[in-house]
Amino acid sequence: MSFRWIIGLGNPGKQYERTRHNAGFMAIDRLAQKLNITWEEKNTFPAYVGIDRSRNIALCKPMGFMNTSGEVATAVIRYFDRDALSPEHMPHLMLMYDDLDLPFGIIKIQHGKHPKVHNGVLSCIRAFGSEEMTHVRIGTESREDLKTIPGEAYVLLPLSEPEMTDLQTSMQEVVEMLYAQITSTL
Repeated sequence: MSFRWIIGLGNPGKQYERTRHNAGFMAIDRLAQKLNITWEEKNTFPAYVGIDRSRNIALCKPMGFMNTSGEVATAVIRYFDRDALSPEHMPHLMLMYDDLDLPFGIIKIQHGKHPKVHNGVLSCIRAFGSEEMTHVRIGTESREDLKTIPGEAYVLLPLSEPEMTDLQTSMQEVVEMLYAQITSTL
């Protein structure tokens, strides 16, 4: 049986840690902590992987940049779980990421629905050959008077302390929901 794969998207490096674009990394780190899953760095590919065989859960943080997330995640999944990318298993695969199409702090969990433009998500869709996975969309749009800043630049700006606090609260809510869902299916 294939693992239930949960992939958090973000960019590697200290300079990106507290940016909107790393909301997926922040969320999956919280989920790993809640599930008591330890990250392992693999020399085979640029990624952190955490596996809980007793619950059939596998977590992945691709450590290439956003636009290579799909290639890295595909390599990881194929290494551990060859069948997980087959069409019948695709609904069990989940992506967690920032989304400028949603207001700041709003979280949507949707099957097959994703933002219009997100290089990490588009990379995963291309690499997986499907968009039929579950999407955990973490709203990061709060430009209000700053709409002149292009989205690709805005997502790389550091979060303010109040934004970071609000985002952490929203992510904790989604982690609790996912944890309840994961543990109820055991």
